[in-house]
Amino acid sequence: MRTCSVFFNLKGLSIMENTTTQGKIRRFTENFSLLRGNLLILAISWMIWFPALRLTDAYAQPYIKELGTSEFIIGAISSIATVTLAIVRILGGYVADRFGRKNILTIMSFAISSSYLIYAFAQSWQWILIAATLNSVFLLYQPAVLALRADSVPPEKRGFGFALSEWLPGIISIPAPIIATYLVVTNGTVGGMRIAYFAAFALGVAAAVVSLFLKETLPQRKDKQKSTRKFTIEFSDDAYSTEAIVYIMLILMSVVGAFFQNSLWLFPGGVFFLLLLIVAVGRAEGVHSDFVKEYSEAIRFIFKNMRNVALLYILFNFAYLGASTFFSLYAIYFIQLGNENWGIMYIVSYISYLALLVPIGLLVDKLGRRNMLLSSITFLTLFSLVFALTPPNTPYTLLLLIITYSTIVSANTAYVSTVGTLEADYIPREKRGRVIAALAFVASLAGAIGQALAGFEYNVINQRFPFIVLTAFMALSFFVVLLKIKEPKTREQ
Repeated sequence: MRTCSVFFNLKGLSIMENTTTQGKIRRFTENFSLLRGNLLILAISWMIWFPALRLTDAYAQPYIKELGTSEFIIGAISSIATVTLAIVRILGGYVADRFGRKNILTIMSFAISSSYLIYAFAQSWQWILIAATLNSVFLLYQPAVLALRADSVPPEKRGFGFALSEWLPGIISIPAPIIATYLVVTNGTVGGMRIAYFAAFALGVAAAVVSLFLKETLPQRKDKQKSTRKFTIEFSDDAYSTEAIVYIMLILMSVVGAFFQNSLWLFPGGVFFLLLLIVAVGRAEGVHSDFVKEYSEAIRFIFKNMRNVALLYILFNFAYLGASTFFSLYAIYFIQLGNENWGIMYIVSYISYLALLVPIGLLVDKLGRRNMLLSSITFLTLFSLVFALTPPNTPYTLLLLIITYSTIVSANTAYVSTVGTLEADYIPREKRGRVIAALAFVASLAGAIGQALAGFEYNVINQRFPFIVLTAFMALSFFVVLLKIKEPKTREQ
């Protein structure tokens, strides 16, 4: 009887283990079943586009420096591009909520790819300023893509869903920084980066083609009269069409001037393009009466529900965007690691980021948004200080910087994933584009100021100073989350 009892007990234990295993497999399958429809198409598009970003990101600032400029100018270029992006996001958020996510995303995906050709042909920092400004203008689609992704994932799975949509493209992108390092080491910083930017242009066009298969997620407006309006521009003999034709002619003149005289001609062309875009949106029926009203509603929503989140964005972006502009310059030139060792740092940090991306997404859903914010900002505070104080030219410098920089990148990833999820939890679907754009506008302005000041600090005060500022502001951000930010009572769909 005892043998029989033991047998049945073991059998029962076996059944329990099988059930547990099946449960884990089922949960794993359910998690990955999120990757369908728009989220799948976005992931495929990003599998093509992310390698382009990684190919050009690692040595972007050294490329500008080698074209002949100072760190102050590099900070100023980043600041101007960020201010432009802040302004453009406001229009982009309105378009995303008023006319839909898909069309603006697809059109601007093709446009942003073209800006990489200017980077590839750049002869001086003025070319880079033009390319960076146009790149920001074409990021008009950013609120649309963030809103579309949030629309496509259920609330209880957002942390994992957002992480998954970036993790798969990230895996595909692993060879990109390795290739970038090879190109720079073998062809020099300038020669290698020109090749990288040409490749980014080709990959960007391919990713834009994939985005054509996305489906619109914006629900039909409740007001029947408004829901029938479409984003159409009718060219008739009136002030709008005349103004549009003038802008088109000026854009063409700018392009011709850039080819035959000086690259600076492209800068007014970018401004005229933005004005043309505003005219096009303004020509659509009902925009003038709605724009101010709907953004006023978005701002009221932020003040009522997300003012402490906005404060966090201001503090975080001011410090992190400022300091991150100079990570590569600091490591290559001040710490004297050189291009090859910086490439090793970048590659290791990127692999660490990928290894933690999906677990971070799961933890955002399991532990809660607030706890993840506190954890990520704690790591950023401590390791930013270590990065700032690392001595150059010691036997342990490279290893210490690899560990430190990898931790900073991973902690920033956790922060970005968490705040993106928090935004989707707070903001109703029909307001999502505008509110995200308004928050991004505030965050970008803070970041632009931080970038300009960081360039001054790095160039005039001390190369370590931007990272000391980063440490201090991360500590302030921690207390904002601890004392002011709470989980939403209900999560928006």
